[in-house]
Amino acid sequence: MKGQTLVDGPVLPLVLRGVLLLTGVLVATLVLLKNNQDPAPVLGPGLTLLVVIALGALPLPAPNARVMQSFVEISALGFIIGSIGTLGPSFVPLMLVPAFAAGQRAGLAIGTGAAAAGGLSWVLAVLSSPPAAFDGAFPIGNPLLWTVVLVATGLIGGWVRRLTLQTQGVSDGAYADAFRLLSELQEVARDLSLGLDPTTLGNALLEDVARVQPEGRRSLAVRTAEDRLAPLVASGSLADEDTDVDDTTLRAWSSGRRESEGDPGQRREAFPVRMGSQVVAVLTVRSSGLTRDDVASLETVVADAGPRLAAALTFDEVRRLATVDERLRLAREIHDGIAQELASVGYLLDDLAERVPDDASTEVKDVRDHVRRVTGELRLSIFDLRSGVDDEIGLGTALTEHVQRLGQQSDLVVHTVLDEHGHRLPAAVEVELLRVAQEAVTNVRKHAQANNLWVECTVDAPRAWLRIADDGIGLQTAGPQSMGMRGMRERARRIGGDLHVQARAGGGTVVEISIGDWDEETITP
Repeated sequence: MKGQTLVDGPVLPLVLRGVLLLTGVLVATLVLLKNNQDPAPVLGPGLTLLVVIALGALPLPAPNARVMQSFVEISALGFIIGSIGTLGPSFVPLMLVPAFAAGQRAGLAIGTGAAAAGGLSWVLAVLSSPPAAFDGAFPIGNPLLWTVVLVATGLIGGWVRRLTLQTQGVSDGAYADAFRLLSELQEVARDLSLGLDPTTLGNALLEDVARVQPEGRRSLAVRTAEDRLAPLVASGSLADEDTDVDDTTLRAWSSGRRESEGDPGQRREAFPVRMGSQVVAVLTVRSSGLTRDDVASLETVVADAGPRLAAALTFDEVRRLATVDERLRLAREIHDGIAQELASVGYLLDDLAERVPDDASTEVKDVRDHVRRVTGELRLSIFDLRSGVDDEIGLGTALTEHVQRLGQQSDLVVHTVLDEHGHRLPAAVEVELLRVAQEAVTNVRKHAQANNLWVECTVDAPRAWLRIADDGIGLQTAGPQSMGMRGMRERARRIGGDLHVQARAGGGTVVEISIGDWDEETITP
């Protein structure tokens, strides 16, 4: 129930009240024993108070009933305690709990009113009792002071309720906002002509730029979750000494303003792509024919592309984080579940092989070897699920760790060639390339019957080229149509890459994925 805490439930108030009741009974008993009086009279009032406490702790469904329950409970307690006489003061602290519960259940006003009603009932009961009933007994204290204490306790309970509701309101409001935004995103995403893929939207932006200035080089670098600038897409020729993220691009990213550099023969213009006041990407145009009108037109194109690209980058990051969390969850489930169970089965088979007849021992060991192979496959799958890229681990490092582990746990001889230039690719692109490599390597390990595996990767952001080759039995009939091949093609398409699967000269299979325009002589080994 909204606003309800443990204090408002039926268990904790009963425990607290019971503890206070037993304390009161003990104090009253000690007082009577000290005065050489019979403690038996304390049992009757104590049982009566316990019944009232139990009834007051019952959970009632209706809010009005709970409010009346608080008033009746504390008023009854005050009247009974005030009517006990010399034993009453021992039970007065017991009234603090229902006073607090009244405020916590129904708020400041109800808590104050119920506490005041309890104090008034207690005072009236004391005043209506014979004065002789209190002669020489345990002092009852100041009724006015106790009433003030009860009212203050009710106020504290109401204050606790208000803080609880405020905290839950903030939490519930945040989830409500998240649900509303995700629902709107779902509806909007269905109506978007270009979807929410950063590569697709980046290429669309370059096409719009090409209509304004078809000459020269156009590139788009985006801001990543790690707060770095990564080349996303590019088109046109690039001089050997240039890069797609140069000083002009970095200045535009830092300043949030258009930056220019170069002479009229080769001009560089860097346009920050904004979402509001935040720079989410930088468009860099290198051309010899840029005019003022061209620059004004490009600024309009960039301004229109800002919200689209920002939404795509945010969605892509959310999707990547959700995928990482799900892969880690699956890795934990496999490790703690089926992997442990298979290991236990293996131990049982080892024990069984020692006790079965010789003619069955060989079959048991064959089953044990099969279980060991399956367990090894599961461990490699867990490693694949856990591996990834982040701000510290790039594509080259992750790919190297993967193939090195594969070489240690298989009979394959792994040959690795990595060539990464200055700037890294966006994390989402690196992740997709890594998954393609993992799938291709897994196919080699499971189906190719190969002795050698060649892994080559060249990155010159925003371009990338990846090649996985083996000397195995080559392509099978159903190979290109398998789920693994289909998944690799979908990943390549998602990052704007081209995937090619072909037979290798001398036997085996070659899987290549390229992003951007490459010179065949440069990438062909």
